[in-house]
Amino acid sequence: QQQQLQQQDLGRAIKREEDVPDRADAPATLEADVRACKKKLKTWERDFLEAHGRKATQADIRNDPAIEKQYKDYKRMKIKIEKLEEEKARAVAAPSVPVMASATREPPSRLERQEREPSPKPNPQPQPQP
Repeated sequence: QQQQLQQQDLGRAIKREEDVPDRADAPATLEADVRACKKKLKTWERDFLEAHGRKATQADIRNDPAIEKQYKDYKRMKIKIEKLEEEKARAVAAPSVPVMASATREPPSRLERQEREPSPKPNPQPQPQP
């Protein structure tokens, strides 16, 4: 239940994709920013653990506006990277120019159709055991 609350809080924190600085033209820079932000957050988490003897809660994060903003920025940047990677994968998967069949090509012969179609598997007959 606590995880659900945390996810809801993160969902509210991420208002719009446009809130993230547009770095679509420099994904490597965006990834470097994510790594730097994550490093700062991990350092803060470690320092908090040493100072308080426990891990930080969502309430602790909300009580520190600078850290709360960093968590929000980190999440937004991660989402932006995921979207860029999805777009890149779609661009690679879908050809930019559709491949069209030649209008002059004759229909496949019966032999060609048979080669393309999977042959039916024979049903094995159970052998009587002696």
